Amino acid sequence: MPTPDAGLLLRGGRLVTADADGPADILVRGGRIEAVGTDLTAPNAAVRDVRGKIVIPGPIDPHVHIAWPYHEARTADTFRSATEAAAWGGTTMVIDWAVQRGESLLDAVAARRAEADGAAILDYALHGTVTKVTATLRSELPRLHDAGVAVLKLYMTYRRRGIMADDGMLWYILNAARDLGYTVSVHAENPFIHEWNEAELRAAGITGAAAHGLHKPPIVEAEAIHRVIYLAREARCPLLIRHVSTAAGVDLIRRARAQGAEVTGETCPQYLYLTEEVFRRPDGYLYICSPPVRTDADRLALWQGLADGTLSVVGSDHAAFPRAAKVGATAFDVPNGLPGVETRVPLLYAGVRRGHLTPSRFVEVVSTAVARLYGLYPRKGAVLPGSDADLVIIDPEEQRALHASSLHMAVDWSPYEGMALRGYPVTVIAGGRIVVDGDAMADPRPAGRFVPCPRRAPSRAAPSLAASPAP
Repeated sequence: MPTPDAGLLLRGGRLVTADADGPADILVRGGRIEAVGTDLTAPNAAVRDVRGKIVIPGPIDPHVHIAWPYHEARTADTFRSATEAAAWGGTTMVIDWAVQRGESLLDAVAARRAEADGAAILDYALHGTVTKVTATLRSELPRLHDAGVAVLKLYMTYRRRGIMADDGMLWYILNAARDLGYTVSVHAENPFIHEWNEAELRAAGITGAAAHGLHKPPIVEAEAIHRVIYLAREARCPLLIRHVSTAAGVDLIRRARAQGAEVTGETCPQYLYLTEEVFRRPDGYLYICSPPVRTDADRLALWQGLADGTLSVVGSDHAAFPRAAKVGATAFDVPNGLPGVETRVPLLYAGVRRGHLTPSRFVEVVSTAVARLYGLYPRKGAVLPGSDADLVIIDPEEQRALHASSLHMAVDWSPYEGMALRGYPVTVIAGGRIVVDGDAMADPRPAGRFVPCPRRAPSRAAPSLAASPAP
């Protein structure tokens, strides 16, 4: 009988990483990868035969909204329920948000950690969402790294919710972030266009689910992406565009990267699988998210952007509003967001089966590129000696259909109801613990840790604004 620290040997599997694909044994001990090779031996270790299975570095979801408020509504999950659902779907780490709701972003980080610590069953990290440039924020920016935050988030929309960053605020944060070693990420939508469109649609009595896509046509996203790329290039600050939904957005990012801009694109499964046809359904209001899902041409352009490296990561943008909470008087009043933390990895693996991605590119966009972006590689996103033992075993022949009744997210519906998949995560190892094994939650302990994201090297390529006085 192996002792608790004798380790676990995964034998005979096909190891797929971002840069390799082939047979390998993996020895796990003490929560880390101890050895990777062929014909490994470990006399006292538990041995698991994974022949015929694919082993990948643990996927990281860089975009979740757990226990998240939207106007008067709130998502139905907790850090416990959301990370449990994430594990069922083959994710080993999530990255959530600490949102500045008053003066202090550091206080927001502490409050968010108080929610997650002792509840999350998976490791987690936090971004910092800046909603207002205050004197307190200015003094905190040089110290956020000490709290483990390396990526800032700005909303270029939601003006009426009081969280929008105008161009002046964008310019200040981009310059400060460059000097202090942060990456800036943005929700890129032009509020003035979509607010104008909303008013016109309301006046015409067009307020059903389809109005959501009509009031936010592709120009709403594309203009904002174009503008923030220009500002970030002038400020020489690394930029991440969240949840890209349009072919035009992909093209803008591709051109900027070809010209040397340090810009990264993220998309989400809903934009890869759903189209605006869902708004014509009787329950079309369920599918309201921002940006909206688009046309089939946009969907295919996003897959191509992932394949060619224009888009680098895939986040779920998980926002688990139950069916009853998604009912609004008009499309403009419905809480935005779709549940997806459990289905992200299976849906992206389906992209391999359908010929959109190579196996290694799949691993890159769900795991390794995320780890690199947040400074966590090779601790995360890798299967190397010394890496955290976060591993997912996929059975390429496992057949499942997605049904809300058999998924584990805290909602009573799924955007992908009835979708049949071949290939599914069957074993999830987090920090050396087998958390999910087949149809069982093998270790539900809330043993997830907060993982600080290290800062990148700051740049002094342009005059500093980090210490400029408050207006």
